[in-house]
Amino acid sequence: MPKDKDKDDRHEAGTRAPWKRSAPPHFPHDRPVPIFNPVLVRDGQRGRGRDRDGDEPVSPSSLAGEVMVKGGKKRKAEHDHATSSQAHSSSNVQVEEGGTAASRSGSRSGSRSGAGSGAVSGDMPDLQFTTSSGTLLTCQNAGHVLSRYLQSFGYDPSHFRADTTYTTVPPQHLQRGRSGNRTNLWRIINPLLVRPSPYNHITTPSFWVDSPPLSRHEVHATLLELRLAEPHTTRNEECRMLCMISSRPLPIFAGGEEPVDIDVSQADSQGRPRVEAVMRLRDGGKMKKWEKGQVEMAIRWTVRMMRAQLNQAFSIEERTAKWAIVPLVRSFKRPELHKRPNLRRRDIAWDEVEAGDGPFSLPFELSDLDTLQSQVDDAMISTRAEFSRRYYVQTIRTVSRRPPLTLILPTYGIAVPTVRSLEHPSQPILQCELSTPAKSGGFVAGVSQSGMTGHLFIPELQHRHVLSASAFRTASALPALFLALDDILIAREMDKTIFGSALRPGLALQALTCPSVTPLAVEKSYQRLEMLGDTLLKLVSTIDMYIKAGGCPGKGIAPGGVDLETLHADRHVLVSNRSLMANAIEAGVVPFIRSAPHRLKLWIPYGWAVEIGTESDGRKATDKQHLGDKVVADVAEALIGAAYLSKDKSVDAAISAMHVLHIPLQEVWTWGDVHKLARGSNGMANGRANGSFEPVLPARKNKAPSWMKAFRSAETNLLGWDFRDEQRARDVMSLSNDPKRKTVSQKHKLIGDALLDYFVVDDLWHRYPDVGPAPLTHMTHSRVGDTALAAFCVVSGLVDRLRDVDGQAAPVIQKFKRAILEVYRQTEKTKSGSETRIEWWSNVAQQNFLGDVAEAALGAIFEDSGHDLEACRSIYEKQFKPFMDLYCVGPHEHPLHPKSVFLEMMSGRGCTRWKIHNHGANPGPYVTRVLIHDKEYGKGTADSSALAVRKACDVALEKLKAIGLDNACDCPKRRKGRL
Repeated sequence: MPKDKDKDDRHEAGTRAPWKRSAPPHFPHDRPVPIFNPVLVRDGQRGRGRDRDGDEPVSPSSLAGEVMVKGGKKRKAEHDHATSSQAHSSSNVQVEEGGTAASRSGSRSGSRSGAGSGAVSGDMPDLQFTTSSGTLLTCQNAGHVLSRYLQSFGYDPSHFRADTTYTTVPPQHLQRGRSGNRTNLWRIINPLLVRPSPYNHITTPSFWVDSPPLSRHEVHATLLELRLAEPHTTRNEECRMLCMISSRPLPIFAGGEEPVDIDVSQADSQGRPRVEAVMRLRDGGKMKKWEKGQVEMAIRWTVRMMRAQLNQAFSIEERTAKWAIVPLVRSFKRPELHKRPNLRRRDIAWDEVEAGDGPFSLPFELSDLDTLQSQVDDAMISTRAEFSRRYYVQTIRTVSRRPPLTLILPTYGIAVPTVRSLEHPSQPILQCELSTPAKSGGFVAGVSQSGMTGHLFIPELQHRHVLSASAFRTASALPALFLALDDILIAREMDKTIFGSALRPGLALQALTCPSVTPLAVEKSYQRLEMLGDTLLKLVSTIDMYIKAGGCPGKGIAPGGVDLETLHADRHVLVSNRSLMANAIEAGVVPFIRSAPHRLKLWIPYGWAVEIGTESDGRKATDKQHLGDKVVADVAEALIGAAYLSKDKSVDAAISAMHVLHIPLQEVWTWGDVHKLARGSNGMANGRANGSFEPVLPARKNKAPSWMKAFRSAETNLLGWDFRDEQRARDVMSLSNDPKRKTVSQKHKLIGDALLDYFVVDDLWHRYPDVGPAPLTHMTHSRVGDTALAAFCVVSGLVDRLRDVDGQAAPVIQKFKRAILEVYRQTEKTKSGSETRIEWWSNVAQQNFLGDVAEAALGAIFEDSGHDLEACRSIYEKQFKPFMDLYCVGPHEHPLHPKSVFLEMMSGRGCTRWKIHNHGANPGPYVTRVLIHDKEYGKGTADSSALAVRKACDVALEKLKAIGLDNACDCPKRRKGRL
């Protein structure tokens, strides 16, 4: 499997896209449906938009004017779209144009370069559309492509079309790339879409469903403490601790002493900074029996608080309530961090709870200043209406000269002309802070907003709310708390019912959380875990495949007549998104996936109802959710990564999770089963005894004493590893065309590839815990690509150990070696940290097959060490890692390919009158010219087509930067906006 997608991005002469037909291809419903991309597919062959394991092309987001490739070795936008670097005949010419992508040759000069003229049947117009990436589609084909996209990703494609221009292209103008009238593609193809069926969605944890109603005989306390992070920690003292009582203890406390922090951070869509905050939960234990009527009184206080927080007329029958909130006394001391608090009834502020049975607000007593001061202490003010704005009283201002009433009256509810006179003209003024309602983020979101303080009010015109300000601030985070708590409980329920409580709670929730739930905190979604689980699945499935092949077969046919190509195909099916989706559904994981973002405005406590209108329970036990196949597959891989981390990086735990997820591994049940690879190999024995794994070493007929190591040939040492089997060391460096050797070498290469991916991702994942999935993907692809490994082979000296090199390949390898060493020596002279040191090999015509040599060497070491994973990890850390850390991209370095930058520039401009003209001769250099409006702006000459394109686009970008794109293109600028 080639790592660098340059190998796969070859537009052979005379080819045409299969989408340029009058009818879309037919996909039977009884097998997995491939997601074809019209940009990436040529004559039915898969293109570059693949998943990490190359199992299937990714959905056609080119219809959105951008590429959304998940997990490919390189992002399409950062990859070389040039043609193959292999030599072509002198008559071979390839032209890429804006609006068309054509391949022409001397032998097939009449082949079509644009879209076909197939008509669309029925009432569909005979139109063809040009996407922003230059792909031509008919209406019916575009509708079919988007329907496949919808099934794969579960999104409305219109959300990704905001910046896309679709133009009508008359057939007679296709060759010249002219554009016609604009049209609304979405309106035309919308009837053609096949929408996926929704999945069941658990929104209420069984804990609340199964809990009995509150009873004074069974009261379990949970302390709630709102804690803001820097720079708002000084405001934590303004928040009172609350107590949640329930009929059963919350199942989130492991030992009862350690607190549990639940994230209640808030950020809005107006660009205000995110405020980090947590609600710290402490197990208060089981309380003594409450007095009669106290539980009912606590429920009524909770109802009043929830109505005030959500500004809705909520109610609940007291006999069905399963939880309640009560305030603690102001003098309650925060418990020590590692000490379990034992809450007592006298710690509850019963005077405030009793006040909840009375009116929701009271007028101020203005007889004297001291009386007013006692009333505004920890108070809120509001108008006489129940659902109105509320303000926290900050201080009392006594001034000799009173401002005009027009400046201090509220801007709502009371008009200035209605105020004739005041009963207490000398009363002071209240300076207040506006409270943020819970549906808008509450106190957490309000601390970062401007204009919240400095509001002035006349006490006589306001009422004092019966709820205290300190309790109201903490309670404003309750909707966010309960939404997050429900997710935690649902994740624990999944872990208990499916995985037998084998996952850490935080990792289980992270693996089930889609990025749409936490768009501003991607580290809390499954994306990072999915990368780790994907590499583990790749490693285990590769070993399982070769065990099924009979260990180490020497021919292309494994014992039992199983074709190795069939095994490879079976492995791709096993790890494909469609298979993982089907397995996750069978395992019962899908209903637990958290895909909907938390919407505080729509939250209703479980079992509560809105008084007006019909009863409404916004948190039904089962609901529906739309999920794409890829989302479900990513969650399955994330759960594998969560199992691996839950047991301190245990591969056995990851394998166990794969079986729980119904992934059909037939041979590998624990990592110890890797010894089965030895079956069928000459001189290999079974190393498994009494259920324990021991290293499997090659048996020797004449075991040499240890002092004989000094007389061994240096050929037996590769990458610092002394091979026990000298013949294996020689075979792995052989380029012989012998079928038996090639089969064994392919095995070493694939296992080494899986091992290297695992080591790199595992290393980066733990080294950069705060880095998002995109930088991790960039760093991984930079390290495991064939171009980087080919350069490593030269620098490490592996290329000098190659054997059985034929006469045709030898000069090519020597030329590549000289070029790499020359650039390497120049790089070493540059300053450390300079951008010129990053991926310095990209300026050399690549021989990517040399990257297989490094992977095969690692795979051979794995077999020679008796399948010792830690021995191979040591080789990675001592040999591969130093090279990669020095010269591969870091978390903040994302170099883009010059051609990708050029394509994005022209696409954003909306220009279609550009060409990238490739002309290659054999022998001879490749020449690439970049033309805009038939004028040359860049030219590149190199030994490979890919390098020539890079150079030409680099020159063109520098020239366009100097003169400006407006001076090179007079096309009207494309207007952005939703079609």
